Amino acid sequence: MTIATKELLEHALVGYEARRAEVEQKIAEIRLRLRGNQAAEAPRRRRVLSPEGRARIIAATKRRWAKARRFKRPGDKIGHWAWHTSTGGGDISRSVDVRGSRGL
Repeated sequence: MTIATKELLEHALVGYEARRAEVEQKIAEIRLRLRGNQAAEAPRRRRVLSPEGRARIIAATKRRWAKARRFKRPGDKIGHWAWHTSTGGGDISRSVDVRGSRGL
């Protein structure tokens, strides 16, 4: 190997090593940003229900079950879902929608 070729290869090696250092630095920055995004995301907070809202839900549930009990025949062993469907053992004349006008 001649001196010129050897010098040329040494300079090329220095250049490629500098390039490799730049690439490794950029890779490290990307990894840091990826880890940083995961740590920066706050966990989802649970929604807080006010006491008044909870009381409205409880009252609506009690009204719904009271209405369901009014339509239940003594001795029926079918579940609460069956009396308001035509296939649940009750006749269609007793079919009623206790879910309210909002269709919930």
